[in-house]
Amino acid sequence: MKAGRGTAQRRAEIARLLDRDGAVEVADLAARFGVAAPTIRRDLGWLAAQGL
Repeated sequence: MKAGRGTAQRRAEIARLLDRDGAVEVADLAARFGVAAPTIRRDLGWLAAQGL
């Protein structure tokens, strides 16, 4: 997926991947979504805070 997708869409896709795979690598997600690793870490933190 390329830049231009919104944060909510990226987070939803990360949640789907976690549900499907059980674990994800920050570096893999960063490359997949074309964002920096800290962005993925923030997304994962947000998902955890939401109980996902």
